[in-house]
Amino acid sequence: MIAPPNATPRSESEISWRENSLLAGLDARDLLELEGLVTVRVFAPFEPILAEGETGDEMFLVEAGSVEVSKEGGRFVIASQVPGESFGTIALVDNEPRSASVRAGPAGCRAAVMRAEGLRRIGARGGAAEATVLRNMLRSRHADLRRANVLSVSALERELEASRARLALGSFVGYVLVIMCFYGFALRESLDFVHRAGSSTWVTAAILVVYGATLFLMMKRSGYPLEVYGLTLGRWPRVVVEAVLWTLPFLAVLVLLKGAALVLVPEWSGAPLFRLAFLHEPLRPLLEDALLYGLFAPVQELVARGALQGSLMNLLSGRAVTARAILVSTLAFTATHLHLSIGFALAAAVPSVFWGLLFARQRSLVGVSVSHLLLGWFAVYVLGVPGVS
Repeated sequence: MIAPPNATPRSESEISWRENSLLAGLDARDLLELEGLVTVRVFAPFEPILAEGETGDEMFLVEAGSVEVSKEGGRFVIASQVPGESFGTIALVDNEPRSASVRAGPAGCRAAVMRAEGLRRIGARGGAAEATVLRNMLRSRHADLRRANVLSVSALERELEASRARLALGSFVGYVLVIMCFYGFALRESLDFVHRAGSSTWVTAAILVVYGATLFLMMKRSGYPLEVYGLTLGRWPRVVVEAVLWTLPFLAVLVLLKGAALVLVPEWSGAPLFRLAFLHEPLRPLLEDALLYGLFAPVQELVARGALQGSLMNLLSGRAVTARAILVSTLAFTATHLHLSIGFALAAAVPSVFWGLLFARQRSLVGVSVSHLLLGWFAVYVLGVPGVS
């Protein structure tokens, strides 16, 4: 689209091509001589103007709107030009292919187009316009290079810091997995004690406390804020309320599943829908077990959600980062329940995914710990899960 010079009324955001920084220093006579070389063009929003790799000797002086300069077919936007600036000026120096693509910005663009060949003809006749434009272009390129150097150094420093961060988190996750292996071996070697004691709760709790304390020390030494691992009390009232509200529907689903199991599973036939352990069983051992569960359930969340999921959400890159982090933490969480039974461990994967989503939303261990306690206490002491006490 071509428009005659000054065809459109100027606004405050417009700069005439005569006032462009590329032409700074030219007098009225020089500008009058250049006017015969200028054609004003108007480009629609995002309309392509130059293509990387093509040849041409046109230079563009932006009067209104803006343009985006990009590489590799628009994948990487490397610069933008606004009124008073220019692009395509290397054509004045050589006739090599364009080094970048240019398209109009979101509001379109109006630019004065000038052919480099016309400037060379003026220079050949002894005019000062070509030399002045070349001098201004060199100044502009020098400023661009200086700015690019600063940006490159800053980008490299950020990338180095990010690499160090990924290395630290990667090492941390590796240590977590190693400790988890020791946890599994410890549970396996403790089975004889479990049979003698009649309960696995104390063994699991002791191992989890040691495991959790080790992880906490590692978190403090990782160099990352504890908030990365969900160790924060920020907005805790709102976090707790939200966790309770999210957990209530889950409790209702558990009741429905228990009712269905009583009908469909022969081993469960005759069992009551609700156990209501605190009304029908000795109170002291129940309180001890409930208190112990209340102590190590947050440690389980520290392990699965804080140490693993929190780290992976900051370490992983690419697509579905949160989903992959939840998957790994869920596998780890189910592994900590294998000492009860394979069926129970698989069943524990369902609430683990739920807590993973809640943690990803809140980025706090407070909410998932509260939800974990509510769900565990309700399932064991109120509803009753056969085989688990």
